[in-house]
Amino acid sequence: MKRNSIIALALGGLMGVAALAPAEAMPVTNPVVKQSTDVQQARVVIRYGYYRGYRGYRARRPGWRFYGGYWYPPVAFGPVIVAPRRGWAWCGPRWRRHRC
Repeated sequence: MKRNSIIALALGGLMGVAALAPAEAMPVTNPVVKQSTDVQQARVVIRYGYYRGYRGYRARRPGWRFYGGYWYPPVAFGPVIVAPRRGWAWCGPRWRRHRC
């Protein structure tokens, strides 16, 4: 027990001495910023009527979804999964917890 207290006292003393000295791991300098004169304006093209690469139409279309004033195909909003309905004879024995 005496040995542990001596080690703890020595480590505490080293930390106290280390706190007195200034930390100069990296000197602080003012960065020099060079002004660039060759700045070019970027051209941004906004394509109205397109959503995720799909073209939208202003006229109503059956089966399509309305968003932002345009009608888009359903695949523009995510994957469309159509599962065939096979009935209880196929589903019941495999998935007892779920209703088919």
